[in-house]
Amino acid sequence: MKICAVPILISESKAQAVAEKRISGSRFLSADLQYIPYWISCYTFKIPRLFMKPRSLEIWIACNAAKGGAFPIRIDGDLFEEKDIPESSILFNPVLEKEEALETCRTAAYEAFVKRYLAMQDPKVELSFNDLVYFPMWHIVMENKDNSETEVLLNSRTGGIENSRRIGR
Repeated sequence: MKICAVPILISESKAQAVAEKRISGSRFLSADLQYIPYWISCYTFKIPRLFMKPRSLEIWIACNAAKGGAFPIRIDGDLFEEKDIPESSILFNPVLEKEEALETCRTAAYEAFVKRYLAMQDPKVELSFNDLVYFPMWHIVMENKDNSETEVLLNSRTGGIENSRRIGR
C-alpha cells in the first residue's frame, strides 16, 4: 500500500538508544513503527500595506487526524514522499474528516499569524496545500527494574520523545 509519508531519519537502533538514555536502568523489549495520520495545510497570508507591496507570510499547520489538535510546523526541503509501508508497521486510520481538519488548521494558522504580526486590516488568506500525510513514529517498549513496562513514542524524523507512559505492575 502506497501512502504519502514523512521520511524516516532515525533508525530503530538509534531510537532504542534514545529510549534507553531517557529511561535509565531499563531494558529494551520491542520496537515497531507506527504511521500516524496528519492533515497538513499551508496558508499564505497577504497583508496590505499603504504605499508598499503587500507582506506575505506562509504558515504550515499539522492537524492530528487521529486525535485532533493542530500546531504550526516548519517545512524544510522535500518533506513528503510517496512510499510503501512495511507489513510489520501499524497504520492508524484518520478519524478527523477533511472539512473539520481544514477548519482546525485555519484557526491554528490564524492564531500563529496573530502572534507574529499586528495588522490593521484583515489579511487575505489562501490555502495552497492540503493533504493527508503519515508521520512515522517508533513505538518502543522498555522493561524497568521493578518489572513494569514503559511505552515510548519517538518521532522518527527528529528523534524527540512525543509521549511516554508507564504500564503494568
